[in-house]
Amino acid sequence: MRTIDPDISAALETVFEARRLKHVGDVRAKHRKQLEEQITTQIQLLSDDIEEVIPKSHPAHLLVLLLAVESKITKAFKEPEFKSDLEFPNGW
Repeated sequence: MRTIDPDISAALETVFEARRLKHVGDVRAKHRKQLEEQITTQIQLLSDDIEEVIPKSHPAHLLVLLLAVESKITKAFKEPEFKSDLEFPNGW
């Protein structure tokens, strides 16, 4: 059996590790994009619910939307049994 030169082995390891890291980075970027799209959709649905009470053209619509999102986030962190429709990534 022929042995592989340690320099060649190290070079191969570096190449394949770089490819693996790129793949992992691509997967994480895809998941982040999907999560952002999901959050955007959930906030849009909440905005549509608020529009039934206050039209989007009303100056207070955005404030009510922000307060509703903040309330859902707060409840989700304070009350583990509370299941919000909005799911935010760690760090939010």
